Amino acid sequence: GKLLRISKTLGIEAPLLTPDEEWAPLRLFNEKYEGKRSIEEELHLELERLRREHPKLFEELLHFPKRIFSGKRTKGESVRGLFCCYRFPNPKDPEAPGEVRWYFRVADTGEIWESGHLEDIADAIRSAPDTPRTIFASPEDLKTGRREVEGRVRAYLRDLQAPMGAKSTLICWMEVC
Repeated sequence: GKLLRISKTLGIEAPLLTPDEEWAPLRLFNEKYEGKRSIEEELHLELERLRREHPKLFEELLHFPKRIFSGKRTKGESVRGLFCCYRFPNPKDPEAPGEVRWYFRVADTGEIWESGHLEDIADAIRSAPDTPRTIFASPEDLKTGRREVEGRVRAYLRDLQAPMGAKSTLICWMEVC
């Protein structure tokens, strides 16, 4: 409750604050006040640059099925794991698109990164249009990793207090091996 009052006082839109994000609105406010771009702004700018540089690719993406799976080989000491991208229902308007959240299950530790690790996740999954598709894990390992991420997704839906029957949608997932 205190964080919501602070958010309203400072004019930060944050209708829901989950434990892993409780300081995110204050961090974003400080970044804007200091004139720094947040990682979210940097990623949006990168997306817009890619959209301008590869318009045909973005046109093709509209026709890809949901839940699409891919994989890529890491370079050097990069982290290995399983990336999943989900769209959540909009609690205020079920017809409108909801929030998109990234999850990354680190292969070596089983730790699941969320919004506090956006930069690390982006670094791990960043690919060029010509990056070769590489898959290393067995189907059973991939299934286990995704099940663990989905446990976190269900917990977020619970925190969101989504109405009964509301579901998240897996948009895409990727093995980083």
